Amino acid sequence: MEVVRFEYHPELLERFIDVPCRLYRKDRHWIPPFRDSVRAQLGPEAPFRQHGRMVHFLAVEGTEAVGRCSAILNRRYEEDGEPIGFIGYFEGPDRYEVTEALLSEAVAWLKAQGVETIRGPLNTSTYHPYRFMTRGYEHGSFFLEPYNPPHYPEHWERFGFKPCRQYASMIVDSKECADLLQRDYDRTIAAGLRFRTFDRSRFDDELRLMYDLSTRIFSGSWMWRPISFPEFRDLYAAMRSIMDPELCYFLFQDEEPVGFVFGLPDFGAALRAMGGKSDLWAKLRFLSKRGQAKQALLKTFGVVPGRRTGTYALALCHVFHRAATERGYAQTVHALMRDDNVSLKMSLKRGGEPYKQYALYQLGN
Repeated sequence: MEVVRFEYHPELLERFIDVPCRLYRKDRHWIPPFRDSVRAQLGPEAPFRQHGRMVHFLAVEGTEAVGRCSAILNRRYEEDGEPIGFIGYFEGPDRYEVTEALLSEAVAWLKAQGVETIRGPLNTSTYHPYRFMTRGYEHGSFFLEPYNPPHYPEHWERFGFKPCRQYASMIVDSKECADLLQRDYDRTIAAGLRFRTFDRSRFDDELRLMYDLSTRIFSGSWMWRPISFPEFRDLYAAMRSIMDPELCYFLFQDEEPVGFVFGLPDFGAALRAMGGKSDLWAKLRFLSKRGQAKQALLKTFGVVPGRRTGTYALALCHVFHRAATERGYAQTVHALMRDDNVSLKMSLKRGGEPYKQYALYQLGN
């Protein structure tokens, strides 16, 4: 087996992108990412390359690429004045020697750049996919969720990585949760605040509002770093045709925007049918499966500093779960919450049942 290193090489990049297609070809739960999107993330014009460097490693046996990963140095990420390195885009078979060879190369490259703390899996920033699923494999996968076979975290731990943060997804009865949050909604309305849905006819303006609110809400959170609006817009642009404006609300106090909630129908089955493609036939396959969405995904919510009464955030959750109920989603997944976050406690208190668990891993310090 040989590990091939490259920064940008069109032919090798296509082989890099192909690796998970072969590894997951018999896995009915895997949702293939859009190839064009992955290609853009890894290409020479990717916005990330303005503030970081990324080197790819491809494990090759004969003529077949059997595994891959990337070593990532994002200059936006430092702790105590020291850079943090990441390993992302990891995929490989259930053969530890492949994992060991890939991680060894990636770690060596990062250490040569002066990095002592390495985390992963993380694809350039927390705005992109990161974490391994560690429990809940029997539930398959939902849209926008990390998904991997069980041997990935096992191999990383054998190499020396240890979990540095744990995360969970919970599942709730949509109507029951909305009813439990009714009082918080009533109090918020009585205080003079108002809600409105996302206006898809003003898509870029609404994304700008969501971007500004996100920056204010999450600034200072562990492992969160700001990205530029063009990067943010590119991430959400692909969701324009599949988002449901009734599952995205903004909260206003007088004319000031003070919070938002963002979620989506779980179109996992429909997106899986597209096979990572975006041509006409793939879109038709999506439309044929769209009606199979049975649950909603609560992805992100928050209230800006200075307005965090607790009640306002819960009121945002009420309008989301009420809308999910009205649109026929009997269940809602509270997705990807850090285990020490208040949102996880909120979910448990409102009937949330453990559904999935995940971990971010660290090597060094």
